[in-house]
Amino acid sequence: MWKGQCLPGLLDDDREYINAIREASVWASGVQLRRMFVTMLLCSCLSRPDFVWSNTSEILSEDLLYIPRNDPTLSDINVPLVAKEEAALREIDSLLHSNGKSLQDFSSLPLN
Repeated sequence: MWKGQCLPGLLDDDREYINAIREASVWASGVQLRRMFVTMLLCSCLSRPDFVWSNTSEILSEDLLYIPRNDPTLSDINVPLVAKEEAALREIDSLLHSNGKSLQDFSSLPLN
């Protein structure tokens, strides 16, 4: 299990980090998983953040079933995956901002 420590150069393919997120998804909340991803980004653990995001974005955004909308008449509970991923990226960006970074600092990641 991922313990929050980076091993630069040892895990260049990032599969261990993808597996850690998948493993943690069994017991961790979506918020905790997104914080884990942000920690990985901040410690420069990931050699390819975009690869990790593309392999875990569904897990990282899975709990975002309710996304506030400007139009209160919209009550569709089937939120498309892309909308959940955008909401997850907004939260990730906010977490990064609280640590002096942003999604723009990780050019390979999609912007929200």
